[in-house]
Amino acid sequence: MVEEKRKFKRFEVSLPVEVEEKESNLLLKGEVKELSREGLKLNLPGFNPDINSEIVVKIKRPNKKTFVPLLGEVVWKKSTGERWEMGIKIKEMDKTVKMEILEFAYESWLKKFS
Repeated sequence: MVEEKRKFKRFEVSLPVEVEEKESNLLLKGEVKELSREGLKLNLPGFNPDINSEIVVKIKRPNKKTFVPLLGEVVWKKSTGERWEMGIKIKEMDKTVKMEILEFAYESWLKKFS
């Protein structure tokens, strides 16, 4: 059996995100695929950041029209053709919004069992 190394449970979730590529000032739209208290897994088109680089991710609040920023660090990345999957460690994020998003992810996870 493979030992789990994560400190916190990861929840599958689908939330829109926006990331501004600093060099070109392009606004890239993607998706959060997984979320935990310390990090998230992103799927973005044509965005290949350096490992350990800091990026600002704007994540859409569940059931609202607003996006909120978080500062994250790229800890891993993988090409999936024209898109990139990447693991982001959350460095700074509004605590209230973070709890709101985690609650949404947890409720979505619970619905799978009902």
